[in-house]
Amino acid sequence: MKPFIRFDMKVPARIFKEGDGFVSHCPIFDVSSQGDTEEEARKNLVEALTGFIMVCHEMGTIFEVLKEAGFVPGTAEEPEARTDDEINLIDIPLPFMLSDNGHSQCRA
Repeated sequence: MKPFIRFDMKVPARIFKEGDGFVSHCPIFDVSSQGDTEEEARKNLVEALTGFIMVCHEMGTIFEVLKEAGFVPGTAEEPEARTDDEINLIDIPLPFMLSDNGHSQCRA
C-alpha cells in the first residue's frame, strides 16, 4: 500500500442566494461555483477548489499561486476566528500519494 497524506486547507468562502439557486465564491483564489441548495453550492466549491489546487500542483505553480494569494508561513496555532457573518471557512481536502518514480526520500 502506498503512503497516503491528506492536507486540509481552510479558506474563506461566501455563499449567497442568487435567483433560484446559490452561488459560492472563494475570494482568495477567485474560484466560484453554484448549486440548487446552499449545501450543494458549498460542496461544489470544495470540489472546484480541490481541482484548482491539484492542477496548480501538477503544473508546478502551486507555490506561486499560494504566495500570490497572500499565504505566508505561520505557526501551528490557529488564528482568532473572525466574526464576519457572511464569510465561512471551508475545508479543502488535498489528497497526495507518493509516486512510483523512486523519489520517496525527503530532499529538504
